[in-house]
Amino acid sequence: MRLLASVIIVGLVSIMHVSLAYSQDGASPGAQSFVNQAAIGNRFEIQSSELAIERSDNESILNFARMMIEDHTKAGTELKEAILEVNNVSVVRTPAEILDADHQRKLEALRNASQDSFDAHYVHIQVQAHDEAVRLFDQYAAQGTQPELRDFAAQTLPTLREHQQQIKTLANKFPNLKGE
Repeated sequence: MRLLASVIIVGLVSIMHVSLAYSQDGASPGAQSFVNQAAIGNRFEIQSSELAIERSDNESILNFARMMIEDHTKAGTELKEAILEVNNVSVVRTPAEILDADHQRKLEALRNASQDSFDAHYVHIQVQAHDEAVRLFDQYAAQGTQPELRDFAAQTLPTLREHQQQIKTLANKFPNLKGE
């Protein structure tokens, strides 16, 4: 009986969490969803860039990777500060440590890329990551449910757009750009 009650409670909490993850209009991510997606994306960009610093010999990629680590470390700190200002939002995962399955798979594929294909693979996943980040932050800045997080998204967006433009310029240097 206790086991059944525990299963029911866990199920209800999961349903409530999912329903709170999106705003009432269902179109934009809710505060919890935004925080989780932003934290995971941020950590992924840092971890993949740390790997690029270890594996790449291309000076342009190394410079971009260093900038990613610096800027996204700063963004992670600013996200944590914004979270502290919002009482009803917590981070479901510890953003400094855990990636979701999709980002973990991409990071593992990058780790396993041959030396010859590493740079192109890194650039490809950074293009994808920045396209996703700009879309997420743009949407939350325009329609987000929490003012503190909406401000964080709006203030971070110009840097993300700059990164997006820089990585797309870098991608043009790889004529046979392939990802995974």
